[in-house]
Amino acid sequence: MKKKILCIFIIILTILAGCAKEEKSNIEVSDDEVGIETMEGMNYLVAGNDYGFYFDVYSKSGDKKNNDSKISVNNGNDNLYFMIENAGEDRQIAVQIFIDYIQVPMIIEGETYQTFFVDADKSFSKEFCFQIAETLDESVDHKIMAAMTVYSDKHVKDSELEYTTNGYSIALDAVLDIAGNRDQLII
Repeated sequence: MKKKILCIFIIILTILAGCAKEEKSNIEVSDDEVGIETMEGMNYLVAGNDYGFYFDVYSKSGDKKNNDSKISVNNGNDNLYFMIENAGEDRQIAVQIFIDYIQVPMIIEGETYQTFFVDADKSFSKEFCFQIAETLDESVDHKIMAAMTVYSDKHVKDSELEYTTNGYSIALDAVLDIAGNRDQLII
């Protein structure tokens, strides 16, 4: 009899522990509550990431785009922004913008660039403001893709050494939502 009671007691405890674990797993915790810290002087790179980089594109200074892959603007020549963070070593970084999968020039601080190069030191964090240098059809939305390539200076093949890097790139794509034209998209 004692064995049956002990066995039933253990089964009930196991079930209750499983329910408690299920309840706990559905709780959402913010980064601050978990204790995730960013590196000194960085907005997004996590502390301890000694060899990383970060890239994002958005429509308002300081506002990261939502996870719904939409960047909203009032018209085609509104300011857009990209953020680059770099840690661990000096790198040359190249940024390119594509509208409807065709590369377009961008204007940064009054200068037009097909590819914008950044010489980032090992503790670099900067937001850049840019405009698309071509006139966009504002009656429809467009796809925007931004590409960031690290070590862009080292990707050029050295003819004597025949050496290229295995560096990385990031490509972000989103809908460029012009004045709420979300239902009309050029694909």
